[in-house]
Amino acid sequence: MSDKHEELAAKIAGKQARVGVIGLGYVGLPLALLFEERGFPVIGFDVDPRKKEALARGESYIRHIGKERVAAAFKRGRIEATTAFDRLAECDAIVVCVPTPLGPHREPDPGLRDQLDRHIRVGVDLLEVEDQLREVLDRVDVVMRRR
Repeated sequence: MSDKHEELAAKIAGKQARVGVIGLGYVGLPLALLFEERGFPVIGFDVDPRKKEALARGESYIRHIGKERVAAAFKRGRIEATTAFDRLAECDAIVVCVPTPLGPHREPDPGLRDQLDRHIRVGVDLLEVEDQLREVLDRVDVVMRRR
């Protein structure tokens, strides 16, 4: 294992790895909350400033996520929401939770990845989560809350 991966593994083991979650919709918000509830510092990114403002007030805009859960997470101070994508450089790991953009012939458009590459610092591990994983993540959310 390289030094970079060993350092990241140590940060993860110590819950010091800052996780960035891009897209705070029905996939990204529950995932960001799960990371926060497990003790990780989290920065949630979204292009919609209304989501950032609602979360800062402890409100939920997703029906199956209670405002109490959101309010408790943001009160603990380990999670924050932002529209400032230049802050991606602060993250040790980034999870992308947005629909795959499609080109004019319905082929995957690399434009989003190109835009993200401008903000992600060298050495950050990027995990792309596609929209189809929503059901899996919803089930993970339920299982993890039961523990």
